[in-house]
Amino acid sequence: MVQTILAAARGETVICEELRVSLLAQAGYEAIAAMRLTVREREILLLLAHDHTATEAAEVLHVSRSTVKAALTTTYGKLGVKTQAAAVAKAIRTGLLD
Repeated sequence: MVQTILAAARGETVICEELRVSLLAQAGYEAIAAMRLTVREREILLLLAHDHTATEAAEVLHVSRSTVKAALTTTYGKLGVKTQAAAVAKAIRTGLLD
């Protein structure tokens, strides 16, 4: 507590560690997620963004529909979303598909 008061007296910005970590995570989450998406995950999102179904994406990429679905499930986790529409929207909004 004393260190916090002294830091504030020096004009430093003082926030609790939990809040600092949360703010940093939110600010950098999209960039981190973008780096972690595989080429295949980006290809699938791009096809879905262009109105292809998961089945059509599988055909275009010459993989099974279950492979596309598995990749989407992983992508949802990386992007912090729960649906295909939310994944595509977030990918577009954050520039992951540029």
